[in-house]
Order: sequence, then C-alpha cells, then structure tokens
Amino acid sequence: MGIFTSKFKFTTGPNRWAVQISVKGDVTHYRAWRNDAEIEHQEMKLPLVEMAEPQTWTVPTQDGEMVVTFGYVSWTKMACTVNFNGELVYRSHKKPFRGAGRFTSSFKWLNKVTAEEGAPKTIETLEKEKRAKDLQPSILVDIALGFMFFFVAREFSLVNAALAGAGVTIALFIVQRFVKVDLLGGFAVFGVFMALVSAGLSYLFQDDTIVKLRGTIMALIVAWLAIIDGVLGGKYLGVRMARYMEGLFSLNPRRAAFALAISTLLIMAIDLPLVFILTTDQWIWYNAFLDSLIAIPIFIGAMWLARDKGNKKC
Repeated sequence: MGIFTSKFKFTTGPNRWAVQISVKGDVTHYRAWRNDAEIEHQEMKLPLVEMAEPQTWTVPTQDGEMVVTFGYVSWTKMACTVNFNGELVYRSHKKPFRGAGRFTSSFKWLNKVTAEEGAPKTIETLEKEKRAKDLQPSILVDIALGFMFFFVAREFSLVNAALAGAGVTIALFIVQRFVKVDLLGGFAVFGVFMALVSAGLSYLFQDDTIVKLRGTIMALIVAWLAIIDGVLGGKYLGVRMARYMEGLFSLNPRRAAFALAISTLLIMAIDLPLVFILTTDQWIWYNAFLDSLIAIPIFIGAMWLARDKGNKKC
C-alpha cells in the first residue's frame, strides 16, 4: 500500500472499468483495469508541486484512447475524470480540480531540498556535517552538567553544586587535551575562565543567595566581553557562536557577538528578580528545567536577527 490510494470504477456499455492512482515513497503508480483484467500499469517520479496539480494519464485500449485525469477537489479528496476519444464518459465529482495554489513556492522549496539531499555532497557540506558531529559531545556534556548541578544542589547545597560544576569544567578542559574531542563547544579557554569565576564566587561567599546571583554576575561578564568582541569584529565569541549555530542558519560573527550580549542581558533581567522571589528549592527546580525554556527561544531569536544577510557589514 502507498501513502494514499484512490480507485475509481465506471462502466461504458458492456465494459467495466477501474482506474487507480497511488503513491509509494517518491513514486506515483497509475493502474487501469478492463473487466477486472489489468491492462496498464505505469510508474512515474513526480515533483511535489506536480503531484498537487491535476495529472493526465493516457491509456491505449481496444475501444480507443482513454485519457484519465486525477486531481484534488479538496486538500484530502482526490477526484477523477475519464475521456474516451475526446468524449467525457465519467466524472467522479462535480467540483473542479484545484492546484497547489499559494503553496506552490513551498512545494518548489521542498523539491529543491530533496534534490540537494540526493545530489553528491560538496566539500563545504561535508565540512559542515563534520563540525556538527564534532559538537555533539559538547551538547551532551552541557546536558550532563545541568543534571549534575541539579542533583548536587538538591542533595547537598548550592555552594557545593557550584564548586562541583566548576571543578568538572576544569577537569573536562584537561581531558580534552588528551582525547582530542571538543567537550566544551569551542569555548574551552572561555569556559575555564568562567568556571574559575564561578568557583571563586561560591568559595568566597559560601551563601545560597550569592550562588544564585552568580548567574547574574557571570551574565554581566559574558555580556561585557561579548560587546568588546563585537566591537573587534566578533573574532572570538562571535566566530564560535557562528560555528555553534551553523546547523540552524549562517551567522555574521560581529552581529552574533552583539546578539549574545543582548540575549544574555535580557535573560539576566528575567532571572534576577526570581533570585529574591523564589525559595532556594524552587529556584533549583527553575534553574534546572524552566530557565532553559525561557532562555533558548530568546537566544535563538537573537541569533536569528544576527544571521548572515549576504555578508553585509554591520
């Protein structure tokens, strides 16, 4: 069976006819029967935009040329007309056929993507795929660190969780030198610097509120460094953000650095009041699960605004 199958039956004089259209994968199948005997079967690969338009199929028969037209009369309903030697002998629906309409451009885009997927991969495409694969370990590390912080904070304390997170980050930086795997998403030196700042704040103050404010303090540092990087052309943070996000869209490094600063400050403005509104236990849950639901859309939205628009300078 195909993705869909539509079969139509009709009679002309003593003969019983049936015509069918079905789709299996990317192949469209046409079949015709005369008095229960199959007389024609044809297979065609059609672009999506053509599948959405009425399709005409010509079948030579003993009674002359049969021209079958399949087409949609609604988004889900397929209809059929049959002509013998130029004379209409069957119509399944009174409604006229409809085409792809305003979705034509979308179908054409899908056709292009499908064609590109089947085409030989360019060196640039292979390099992008390799970079995306290389980033997978760092994404898993980020997730693991988040779960570790939540567990240690719940079972021990926020201070211990902050110190443990900083210690693990530094350990990953050392391990990364030996395994030749990017465990910190291209932000090795920067990640270690921020880990040391986090550890220093947590160790010096030994206070839950200070640990919760650690995110605000680090956000200010990140935003300030990102602004400086943007002024200098995005040569460090901007370039790394462009690499990190290239699976979604191409980024202009300078705009990416400024977008990082803006999104960081906006997330900080949302998180800061919650430090004083929520209890420590509530904040731990928020930091582990809800914070990302707020931060990710803001971050991706900012990076979308920073996307490369023909390599125009800011």
